[in-house]
Amino acid sequence: MTIYSIQRTHKQLDKFLLDTQELQQVSRNSASPSHTSTALRHVGLVIAFVGSLLGEAWAGHDADLNDDGVVNSLDVSLISSCVGQDPQKKHGCQTADLNHDQRINTLDASIVSSQFGKTGFPTLELGQPVSSPSAIHVKLDKPPDERNPSPQVVFAVKAFGVKTLPTSLTLHEVSKAGKVVNTLGSLTDEGTNGDVHHNDGLYGGTFRIDVTHNDERQRLFQATVTHQGRTLTSPLYALLQTRFPVGPAPSEPEQVLPQAPTTPQRALGNEVIIGVLPTLTPADIQAIVEKTVPGAQVIGSIPRLAIYQVRLPTAGVKAVNETIAAFQAQKPKVRYAEPALIPQLFAYPNDPEYVNRAGIVTQTNLLKIRADKAWLGARGAANVKIAIIDTGINGSHEDFMTSGISKVLAGHDEITNAPLSHGSNSDGMGASDCHANGHGTRVAGVAAAIGDNSQGVAGVAWDTQLVPVRAVDNCLPSNHLFLISGIDWAASMTTAQIINVSAGLTANVPGTPEFDNNLPEFNPTATGGVGSLLEAILTIRDRAGGAALLVAAAGNNNTDVKHFPCAYTDSAEFQNANAIILCVGANTNNDLRLQGAEPSNFGPWVNIWAPADGVNTTTVSGGYDVAFQSQGTSMAAPLVAGAAAVLWSQHPTWSVQQIHERLLTTAASIELGGAAGTGHRLNLYQAVTSPPTRAYFSDFNTPDIHRVNLDGGGLLPILSGLTLPGSSLALDKRNGKLFWTNERVSGTIRRANIDGTGTEGLLPSGIRAQGIALDLPHGKVYWTDFGSSPAIIGPDTIHRANIDGTAHEELLSGLFNPRGIALDIIRGKMYWGETGAPSDPSSHRIRRANVDGSEVENLLTQRSATDIALDLDQDKIYWIDQDRDNIGRANLNGTAVEILVDVQNPGGIALDLHAEKIYWTAQLVGIQRSNLDGTNVETVLDMGLNTLRDIILE
Repeated sequence: MTIYSIQRTHKQLDKFLLDTQELQQVSRNSASPSHTSTALRHVGLVIAFVGSLLGEAWAGHDADLNDDGVVNSLDVSLISSCVGQDPQKKHGCQTADLNHDQRINTLDASIVSSQFGKTGFPTLELGQPVSSPSAIHVKLDKPPDERNPSPQVVFAVKAFGVKTLPTSLTLHEVSKAGKVVNTLGSLTDEGTNGDVHHNDGLYGGTFRIDVTHNDERQRLFQATVTHQGRTLTSPLYALLQTRFPVGPAPSEPEQVLPQAPTTPQRALGNEVIIGVLPTLTPADIQAIVEKTVPGAQVIGSIPRLAIYQVRLPTAGVKAVNETIAAFQAQKPKVRYAEPALIPQLFAYPNDPEYVNRAGIVTQTNLLKIRADKAWLGARGAANVKIAIIDTGINGSHEDFMTSGISKVLAGHDEITNAPLSHGSNSDGMGASDCHANGHGTRVAGVAAAIGDNSQGVAGVAWDTQLVPVRAVDNCLPSNHLFLISGIDWAASMTTAQIINVSAGLTANVPGTPEFDNNLPEFNPTATGGVGSLLEAILTIRDRAGGAALLVAAAGNNNTDVKHFPCAYTDSAEFQNANAIILCVGANTNNDLRLQGAEPSNFGPWVNIWAPADGVNTTTVSGGYDVAFQSQGTSMAAPLVAGAAAVLWSQHPTWSVQQIHERLLTTAASIELGGAAGTGHRLNLYQAVTSPPTRAYFSDFNTPDIHRVNLDGGGLLPILSGLTLPGSSLALDKRNGKLFWTNERVSGTIRRANIDGTGTEGLLPSGIRAQGIALDLPHGKVYWTDFGSSPAIIGPDTIHRANIDGTAHEELLSGLFNPRGIALDIIRGKMYWGETGAPSDPSSHRIRRANVDGSEVENLLTQRSATDIALDLDQDKIYWIDQDRDNIGRANLNGTAVEILVDVQNPGGIALDLHAEKIYWTAQLVGIQRSNLDGTNVETVLDMGLNTLRDIILE
C-alpha cells in the first residue's frame, strides 16, 4: 500500500494550479472571521498542507487590545496608559504585555505598530504536517484498466484554541468556486491515520483518491467542522495529478563520477537537474526533454518548484556537459540546468580510528559559547522546533526521551519518499556499514540533547523539539535533488522555526553554467551558485507565517571556495533575503580556525563561527562519542541552530531577522589565524542576556542591601534593618529572587523578591554562611561556612541544598576559613577562597574541586580570596584579596597570576562581560570599576564611611 500525503502549493503555480489570489479569495470567503463571540475568538482549524494565514497573523490578534477587530492607534493608547503598570494586577495591562515578558514598554508598542490595519481575529494557520509529496503520479503510459489504482492520501488537520475539542472533522473535495464536489469522510483525533497522539488536537484520516480519469489536473480539498455554534473551515489544499514521478528518484551508484581535481564535489554521470517555467504543462516539459536529449527521461520531480530530474541515455562528463549546454539553449522555458551533485556531509572524521585529544570528554564546545550561564535564563522550549536535514535521527536515543516520549517528532524520508513516525530511528535506515550512518543523530545531539536528565550529554537547547528529514545517504548515493526536496519539505510542511543543514554543494563544479533566471524574484544578472538549491531556499524565505532561519555548515575542505546553501549569505542571487541564513565555520577552543582532519572552509561568506573541535554527542547506536569524538562544521552548525532555539524560546515574538541579527551582533570577535583572518564566534550567553544596568550591594554599617544603576544613579535601599547582611549575595533573575548570607553563628541563608518583599529563611539557624553561589539549571544553592571562629580550623565546610533549602548535604570539611565561592557548571567545578590563619601564609589560598566535593586541588597560595568571580569566556578567575588590598586574576588552573588593581579595603567583586568591566566595593569608599585588565579605574558611587561588602550585577 502506498501512502501519499501532501504539502502546500507554491505561490507561483503553473496553469494546472489555481491563481493564487483566486485561491486565497475562496479561502477568505469560506472562512471569514466572525466578531460576534469573544469566547470563540481563538477557535480555529489548521490544515497541515496549506501555506497561508490568509493575510492575518497571531500577533495581529494579540495586538487588538480593545477587541474591536482592528489593530489601530486605540490599541497604542491602551499600551501608553499601562506603561509602568504591573501586568498581573490590571487586566487591560495584562493584555498589553504582548511579548509576555512581564513588562509593558516600547517593545509591546512596536508589535502593535507592525500590525496596523490588520484584523484581530485570525482563525486559520498552517499546522504540523505528516509527510509529502505534493502531487500524484498519473500513469498515462499504462492501458486504461491498469493505469491508476486509487492512491491513498494522508490528510492531517490541527484544531487549536478550544477548551473542548471537536469529536471529528469532515474532509471535502471542493471546486475552484469553493463548492463541495465530494465528501471524503471524517478526520479523527485517535492517534491513527496521520494523527500523532490521541486527543492532541491533530486530526488525521487516510482516503483513496479516485484518479481513474487519468487527466493531469489540480484538485482542491478542505476540512470543516461545526463546533460551539460556529462553522469553521480550513484553507484549501491543492493536490496536483501529473504524468511525472513525484519526488527525487534513487540514483545509480556506479554512475558517480570521480572527484574532480579542483573541487571536492562529486556528481552523477547520467543525470542532470533542470528548472523550467512554472507555466509549462507536463506535456510541454516532456516535449522539451525529448527534443533536447532524445532518449532522456524525467525520473523524478518537485512539481511545486518546477524542478525535474532527467536521466540521460549515455553517461560521462562529456554527456553531462553537452546536455547542460543543450538545455541552457532552451531559455527562457528552461531557467537553468546543472549536474546532479552528491551533497557532502561536513563532520565525520575521514579516518574511523581518528581520536581527538585522547582522554578529554568534557563538552568544551558548550563551555566556549557560555551555554552554562545562558541556561540560567533560557534552555529552549517545546514550541520551538529544529528541522534536521541530514541522514535521519535515532529518535529512541535516551537523550531524546522524557518519560517515554521522544522529542523527535514525525518527519519525512526523502530517500524512500515515506513518512517518519514520531520517535523512530531513521538514521541510516539500517545501513550500518555506511560512512554517513549516524551523522544526523550526532548533529541532533549537539543541537538539542536533553540536559540535566542524568543521561549522557547536554545539547544546547534542552527542551526544543526536533523534526527529522532524511535527505542525505552516501550509500545510495543520493543526489542533491533529495537535499532540495528535504529543505522544501521542512520549509513547507513543518512549523520548524530553524532548519539545520550540515551538508552542501560546492559551486565550482566543471560544467556548471552561469546561473540565470527569468523569474522576478531572482537577479537575472547573477552568476555562480546552484539554481535548484536556491529554489528550495526561497521556500524558506517565502513560506506562509514567516521565514525560517536556515543554519548551514560551511564545509571542511580547507578552502575559501563557496559552498551552498551556506554561501547564499554572500550571493547576489539571494538579493536582500540573506538575513535568514547563518553560515557557520568551525573553530577550535582557542578560537583559531579548525584544521587537522576536518579543516573548516573560510571566506567572507562565513558569517558566524562556533567551536567544533572534539565534540562529544549522541550516536545512532544509542551511545555517545567519547573516544571517537566528532568535529567539523557539521558539529558547529547545530551549535548555532540550538542557540537560535534557546534565543527564540526567550523571545517568542521575534522575527527570523531579529534572531539572525542578535546572534551576529553578540558574537565575540576572534582572530582565526592565517588566510581566514578575523571572524565572529557564537556567544550564547551574550545573545540571551541584556547588558547589566544596575547592581545590588550590601552595607554592614546600616545594615542594608541597596540597588543602584551602574552609572551611580537611582540609589534605593531594598532591604533594611538586617543583621550583618550580605557577606555574599546571589541573584536568581529567572524567578526574581535575591539571596544573601548572614555572618553570625545564629544566622541563616535568606532570600526575598528583588523588590525586597517576601523575605524568607531557607536554612535553619546555626550556620555561619559566608560565600554563596547558585546552580540554577540544577536548582541548587552552595555556600561556605567558616564555623564558630575564623581563627580555628574546622568545622569549616562547604555545603549545598536545593534552592528552597531542602535536601541539605555537606560536601567538604576541614577547610580553613572558606569565604567566596563560584561555580563552573559546565565543567562541574566549584572554586573558593580560604583566608587561613594570620601566622600561616600557606593557608591563604584559592582551591577548587568537583561540585560533589571530590578531587580537591590547590590552585594558588598566599592569596586571601574573600570573593571570587569567573570569566569562562577567557578561562579566567578574578579575586578580592583583603589582606593585600588588591584585585588579582589568573587562568582557571592557577597559572599566569596578575595583580590588576590596588584597592583600599576591597569587599566584593562582579564582572560585566558585555562591557568588559570589573565592579567592586571598596569599604569606606563605595563602588568602583575598571577595565578587565585593571586600567581606567573610576568611582561609580561614593558611599563615604559605609562598610560595603558584596556586589552583584543585574
